Amino acid sequence: MRRERRDPEKELEKYEESVERHLELVQELTDQTIDMLIDEGDEDVKHIAENTTRVIAKYKPEVVIPKLLDAMAKGASRPELCAELNVLPNVIDAWETRYPSFAKAMVIGEALCEAWWRKSGRENLHNPYFNNILWMMNMSNRYGWSRKTEGAISISTTEKKVLQL
Repeated sequence: MRRERRDPEKELEKYEESVERHLELVQELTDQTIDMLIDEGDEDVKHIAENTTRVIAKYKPEVVIPKLLDAMAKGASRPELCAELNVLPNVIDAWETRYPSFAKAMVIGEALCEAWWRKSGRENLHNPYFNNILWMMNMSNRYGWSRKTEGAISISTTEKKVLQL
């Protein structure tokens, strides 16, 4: 039985399309839920809508999510993402809590980011100018990599030794 060869380009394209469709669906559901709650006329929802912070008002998924995915697909860290989106770190945290579409985009972005860093190490394996120490330290700090292995060896014996002086 012969196995078909998989085309990585096509696989990536299919993955990107499915991520895009998923994000669109999540955003659509989020928007519909918010609209439905406001339309119902619930006083609490109206009060929340009227008194939302600028953080909530600034979130525009059609702008934020593509920027997030683009930056993190290039290996950007959370602080770099904040600079790209022109927001403070606590805004990113608030968006993750308040907006399911943003939280899902962050999960995907973090996976893309790690893939970018792994790929950069793999592609530069034979590059004599590649700073492998810096790359290794970055991976250790970002993803908890460690060269240290911990283990314990225990040796016990019942044999007695006598020292003669």
